[in-house]
Amino acid sequence: MKRAIIYARVSTDDQRGNYSISSQVAECKKYIDSRGYMLVGNCFVDPETGHDSTTGTRAFVDDYSSLEVNRPGLDKAYAYLNSDGFDIVVVYSVDRLDRDPYKLQIHEYGFEKAGASVEYVQSHFDNSPTGTFSKTVIAAAAKLDNDWRIERMNRGKREKARRGLFVAGRAPYGYEIDKDSAGGLSVVEFQADAVRLMFDAYVNKRLSLNEVVDLMNNSKYRPGHSQAWAKSSIRNILQNEAYVGKIHYNKYERKDKSLALRDVSEWIEISIPPIIDLLTFNSAQERFAQNKLTRRRQPTRFYLLNGLIFCEECRKPYSGGTKRATNKNRLKSDSQYYRHREKQNGCRNHTLSAIKIETLVWESIKEFLSEPDKLESGFKAAREEQINKSKLQTKDLKKSYISIDKLNQMLHNLNNAYIDPDIKITKNEYQEQRSKLEIAIQAERKKILSIEAQIQKIPTKEELKDIGKFSKAIRERLTSTDWSPTPKNKKDIFEMLDVRVYLSDDGTARIDGSFGNSGLLTITYL
Repeated sequence: MKRAIIYARVSTDDQRGNYSISSQVAECKKYIDSRGYMLVGNCFVDPETGHDSTTGTRAFVDDYSSLEVNRPGLDKAYAYLNSDGFDIVVVYSVDRLDRDPYKLQIHEYGFEKAGASVEYVQSHFDNSPTGTFSKTVIAAAAKLDNDWRIERMNRGKREKARRGLFVAGRAPYGYEIDKDSAGGLSVVEFQADAVRLMFDAYVNKRLSLNEVVDLMNNSKYRPGHSQAWAKSSIRNILQNEAYVGKIHYNKYERKDKSLALRDVSEWIEISIPPIIDLLTFNSAQERFAQNKLTRRRQPTRFYLLNGLIFCEECRKPYSGGTKRATNKNRLKSDSQYYRHREKQNGCRNHTLSAIKIETLVWESIKEFLSEPDKLESGFKAAREEQINKSKLQTKDLKKSYISIDKLNQMLHNLNNAYIDPDIKITKNEYQEQRSKLEIAIQAERKKILSIEAQIQKIPTKEELKDIGKFSKAIRERLTSTDWSPTPKNKKDIFEMLDVRVYLSDDGTARIDGSFGNSGLLTITYL
């Protein structure tokens, strides 16, 4: 007697009416009985809810739609196959296993390679090319129908939102969906009082967020989903503009696996009864903003060379910092420094005065800017240097593109090998190899982006003219007694010249940039 398991899946709430766990399991059991199979499996579910149960029906269940090849229910089925074994996976319909034709093949061959076949209640398919094609067509049609259904559903929700109806799922705390208004929101007064108490405590009584949490947990009010108030829940309420009578639908769109903010013109505003007045709400947001500024660590000083100064040996950056000291008279004073935080390859962990090194670098750059001939020749030499370097980078770029093509071909071959019944490759081996190939492809793509960014840095002849004009203007300003450059002005000049400072252990520093040959500028900092 062949041993069979049941696999069932639902994805969205509106599908549960047609594809409920109970209906799928019932039809699969009838199919198993009619074929004379023995139902096995170590996972038990309630036939009505699909939830785990100690006395329910044997079945492996996924209660959501997954974008990945793996799903928890399928993983349990694979594990049971490897440990106890079975012969048949019974699924109600093709789209319950997967709507994506490619993923459908992956799932089927995953079972077949382990010694089990997949059978569908609604349709019978043989192992001929026609049978495989039929399954592919059914899965693709199901996917297309699902995509259309989702689009129709979203379009319907947008139309309802434009009519002022709430379509965003669960109502915010303090509200409930008013069935009499066919989808509008009405205020739940008891919960609304809790919301008003939070705002009053935070805005008027100036309690901290933690104190508001304590206040609410010691009150008669409770959140709808748990017994205790969490800090995050109260923060979300205090920052939710729904409480002033505004809800925005169609605010976000899904891109790949993340949410992206849509343009404001696409937002649909839904008006609901307000619980909090606008003045109180805005006062709460102002306090959040002030607290954020207070908490944020603001630098006590503008560090001119942050991001521009490095260790010559290990090429790790130096970073600016402030040290507070107290003298014998208990007077406090601050000193600014740059520190090399990495100790690699035996290089020293220097700490040096920020004022000293910044002054030395600025005076060197200022002197360089005062020599127009030197500056012009330096820029031209730098351009030639970058052009020569770009020729080698172009070769590397071609190699990376060729490498990506090869890796993609290897990935394609791996996928074909996995679904080929004559090639023995386990699911774990497939996933491991696929992961390595995808990581390698991503690395090559990053390399390509880096090389292309370097090539794009080469200034054109027109850009050289602009640089010349900029340098001339800077020289004129430097010779003027009316102009005193700010740290931001100096930083802009450094970035224009692509300045980089490399500190050596011997106390010298090499200043690179758009000067032509490396090491054109050298200073002593110790």
